[in-house]
Amino acid sequence: MRVEMNGWAIVTVAMMLIGLLAIGLIMYYIRKGREERAKASAEANASDEKRAAADAEE
Repeated sequence: MRVEMNGWAIVTVAMMLIGLLAIGLIMYYIRKGREERAKASAEANASDEKRAAADAEE
């Protein structure tokens, strides 16, 4: 019975570690996606401002 309890403890700890790893990966990719969207948005705003300035000069 003691061996079974140790086996379940190992399985439980392994599952918890896998869960933490999955949560960490999800958070990483969410942050990465937000950064990429923010960068693309900033680039789009900069190009819009350049177009507006060019239109104003004409």
